[in-house]
Amino acid sequence: MRPISCLLLALAAALPAADPVVVEIALPDLAASRARWDASLFGRISGAPEVAPLWAGLRQELAGNEPFKMLLATWPQTNGLSFQWQGRRGNQPVLRVALSGAAAATIAERLRAPGPLASLALALPVAESGPTSLVLASPGAVAQPPTAIPGDLVLRWSGQQLAVALADEDQSAAALVGDLLADGSLALTCAPEGLDMQLRLAATPAGMIAADRAVLGRIPATADGAIIAGVDGPAWWAAHQTPILAAIAKASGKTPADILLMATTPLTMVGVPGGLDDLAKTLHGTVVAYVDHGLPTLGLPRNAELDGMMGALMRLCQQAPPKPGEFRFVIVPGALTTRADISPLGLAVGLDAGHWWLSFDSVGLADQLAAGAKPSGFEASEAGRKLLAAAKGSQVLGAVRSRDLLRSLVPMAGLYASIPEKGRWAGPALHAAWRLVSEAGVDTIVGGPVQGGWELRSRGSAAGVLGTGAAPLAIIAAIAIPNLLESRITANEAAAGATLKSGIFPAQVQFQGGCYQDADQDNVGEYGLLGELSGRTRTNKMEAEQIRLLAGPIAKGPGFVSGGYNFAVYLPDGAGGAISDASDLAARHTKTVDDANAQEQSFVAYAWPISKETGRRMFALCRDGQVRSLPWDGEAPAWNAVFGGEGFDTEPVWPVYRR
Repeated sequence: MRPISCLLLALAAALPAADPVVVEIALPDLAASRARWDASLFGRISGAPEVAPLWAGLRQELAGNEPFKMLLATWPQTNGLSFQWQGRRGNQPVLRVALSGAAAATIAERLRAPGPLASLALALPVAESGPTSLVLASPGAVAQPPTAIPGDLVLRWSGQQLAVALADEDQSAAALVGDLLADGSLALTCAPEGLDMQLRLAATPAGMIAADRAVLGRIPATADGAIIAGVDGPAWWAAHQTPILAAIAKASGKTPADILLMATTPLTMVGVPGGLDDLAKTLHGTVVAYVDHGLPTLGLPRNAELDGMMGALMRLCQQAPPKPGEFRFVIVPGALTTRADISPLGLAVGLDAGHWWLSFDSVGLADQLAAGAKPSGFEASEAGRKLLAAAKGSQVLGAVRSRDLLRSLVPMAGLYASIPEKGRWAGPALHAAWRLVSEAGVDTIVGGPVQGGWELRSRGSAAGVLGTGAAPLAIIAAIAIPNLLESRITANEAAAGATLKSGIFPAQVQFQGGCYQDADQDNVGEYGLLGELSGRTRTNKMEAEQIRLLAGPIAKGPGFVSGGYNFAVYLPDGAGGAISDASDLAARHTKTVDDANAQEQSFVAYAWPISKETGRRMFALCRDGQVRSLPWDGEAPAWNAVFGGEGFDTEPVWPVYRR
């Protein structure tokens, strides 16, 4: 929870003691939560013997973390936990942490004892301690009633207090937060089929209208998931334009009027002559998004303003706008930009009586448009029927066939299991993912006005959680992230070797052959240091910046770093040692003939990781052009490490690097 806590602490501001909390995060009844977790789909999967190595690996990774060890030891005896941010007294955030259960006395004792947890006790002194209760509170914190919202994990906030919290730092940001964010809460509860999410707001968000359920008939029967939402763009813009323009203006150093004027010209180019006001008009009606065979499609409700904008965009892409029932395949942004570093994007743009369709699935879109006004079948599917059963007047409706969606995603994640070092993570994670596929059902998302405000609920096994499919992505991430990190390390190592071979070596050949440094004036050049090769420092014949034989991060500084690796070049000093960019470079230009002759014959370049997270091998390059490597020992290599501790006239002892 550290990122959340850092954000909330940053938002805290001076509040009277009687004011409500700014934000609270609570686990109200851990005993009941543990029972619900064990009975839920996720509990059944995580408790399977085949998944046990995943948890064992996690415990091993965190074995040296003192707070984690304390949490692991005391968690079963904890009944409830809440974190409250109550504002700020001066520059100090006011935080209150309350814990209940038999673990309270144990934790209080550990906090009072010298050790790794002492710093936490200094920041949050023990305000109350007993056999079954513990309160840690910073100065100024007062007892506040705990959350009464049911759920296993509950977050509640005060939009008004968040706005007050930002007011001292940024008035425009405070106005934006106060305008956009009503008081609300978010509750997650374990359920037999997976997880229930309930988002409650004290007021209906501006710009939301009832969704047209007939749009469900335009979604293919084969869609893995779909969501529709009723949107009133003009109403949303009218409600929020003042704080939004103020925030943008402050960030850019301009006035709100300047922002409106700046937006007019580019919007006119794409068929929106009225600027931001007319842009808001292009979005009014029921927006639809769905995924079919893993490919997303977006539908935007038609109106005169949107027709004009889409037509202008099509012409900029050198395409005639499609007629109703047709689509055009468009390549973007090639027609819209001259930047060579942006890859073209292929997109099918279709049109029917009610919507503009933007899709990565041109075949599916062609079939959808060919069906015309005839229902496509999604509304008759199990997912569609669940949506149609939702309350009339709902503003957001979504359903995900989790089994079908996950079944298409999990095999891609299995590709990462081929890395031997991560097999212990990939196997159990894949087993959990396939178990989830076999037991997943249909998830639903429904949002709309309720008594006392507005509510969005998500219920199901995985893909509908939080309305975005967060759970399957998390499962894939459990497999992918460790291996992506490993892939990054592998890529860093390959890049470091390539920088030595294809960057520094040819630069040295050109530098020495071009006689850019010739201390003994014999018309035979010496090899260069990194500062000289990159043009940062002068030679005895050239001023700084006159030659640049290296490019990229290694040449620009600060330091000589690129792709997670440090770089250094050493030249012989004529006395059995070496000089580098870190040496006294004034002496570089006053060396004897013997020193210069030695530097005409030899050099050595090294690359070693910044940390274990960026690489695990160190590399060396000598004048023979061969890249050599050894596992990194955590220290910067000595200048003669590749020579086994001997001098430049010794043969390198490191093995040649083979990818």
